[in-house]
Amino acid sequence: ALDELRQLIADSRQQFGADSWPTLMVEGAMATSLHRAAEFAAARDLRLQVIATMRERFGGHSELGVQLSHLAAHLVQLQQAEAAEVAAREAIERMTRQFGADHRMLGNAHSHLGAALLQQQRRDAAGVALLEARRIFAAALPPTHPLIEQNEARIAAWQAGR
Repeated sequence: ALDELRQLIADSRQQFGADSWPTLMVEGAMATSLHRAAEFAAARDLRLQVIATMRERFGGHSELGVQLSHLAAHLVQLQQAEAAEVAAREAIERMTRQFGADHRMLGNAHSHLGAALLQQQRRDAAGVALLEARRIFAAALPPTHPLIEQNEARIAAWQAGR
């Protein structure tokens, strides 16, 4: 899949331009695929490029909040907790304003924020974020969804340290 996405990025850049919306979306998909392949630094670096271009060209678009949430996930995996917190908080602010307080993607950002706060040993704030993610996910996703499982594992880690 990564090779196919690389080719799709090259094709999109040639057809639409390097800073076009279609290219940014394919690059975002590539960053997600890199994350799933546990290539977190490569995912972070590509996502940072996508976000920089989005800020420059499409700053008010709702997708920027989603991309920031994904960036927070990469940063959590890389143990870059302070940067993950900054990305997650901006994602939460943007998505709350654009989607409302109950959007499924907002649950992701809260979960990533909670994980970043756990890494910083800020347990009380982490619990607030993780429980907010739980509330959002419970209303938006089926109970066996992987995002719920991930967030519940984070809640268990939070509770174990209380």
